[in-house]
Amino acid sequence: MLTEKIGLTSYKIKLAAIIIMTLDHIGAILGQSGLSILIPPLPSSMAGTIAAWLRVVGRMAFPLFAFFIVEGILHTRNVRRYLLRLFIFAVISEPFYYFGFTGEASVGGFFSSLARLNFTNVFFTLAISASALALFRYIDGVIPKYAPILDLLVSLAALFIAEYIDCDYGALGVLLIIGLYFAARRGRQAAVVCVWAVLTYILRQAYYGSGFEWSYISFGSLMYTLSASLSSVFLLLYNGQRGRAMKWFFYIYYPAHIFVLKLIMLVLCPS
Repeated sequence: MLTEKIGLTSYKIKLAAIIIMTLDHIGAILGQSGLSILIPPLPSSMAGTIAAWLRVVGRMAFPLFAFFIVEGILHTRNVRRYLLRLFIFAVISEPFYYFGFTGEASVGGFFSSLARLNFTNVFFTLAISASALALFRYIDGVIPKYAPILDLLVSLAALFIAEYIDCDYGALGVLLIIGLYFAARRGRQAAVVCVWAVLTYILRQAYYGSGFEWSYISFGSLMYTLSASLSSVFLLLYNGQRGRAMKWFFYIYYPAHIFVLKLIMLVLCPS
């Protein structure tokens, strides 16, 4: 029997990421109005504050999922099945994501969104990124001489596709996963997460086209940056062991929990 090393297994980190994601989506889907009704004694202003802080905490989730996409590509027994699974659940999750996060959701609006090639849920971000990583590994094995230029072209294509289809986190989400892949070592990966958090939540907000206006940076963006950066602690505590299996749980849980939260919101606020 394999003895568990000191630190956190992939199972424990994935479970933490799922809990954090759920808190984030409670803040996003139920929000101030839903929480104030769900917890009757809670004043509306306090409900709004709680919802906002749930969103802050939620910034830790994506870097953790991004890290395990890298681990998945490096350790999966069958890359094609792994990629196929990601894309299948990206397609399955899209209607759940649309109806969960679109205020004035409708069937017509959903198909209109698809016609515009808007595939917005995070599985598309993960699947596009995983495809790029798989191509990196193929190129390194077959034509390593041209790997630098081909890796760059693959990266640019993945960034463009993610931004074009408007998937969750867009090009910046793909950029994080590519950065984690090339960083390789855990300490460097933690640094990549922190740099990405600054780029995503501070520099992007401050940039206005011809320069940076630092007064545009809000308290919320600073908290988002701190929260996303704190996810690097989980990476540093990762002991490299799998722990309990969680092969299908996240794939099913992702669309299911969005659906349940939206139903709760419709019951609480039917209008």
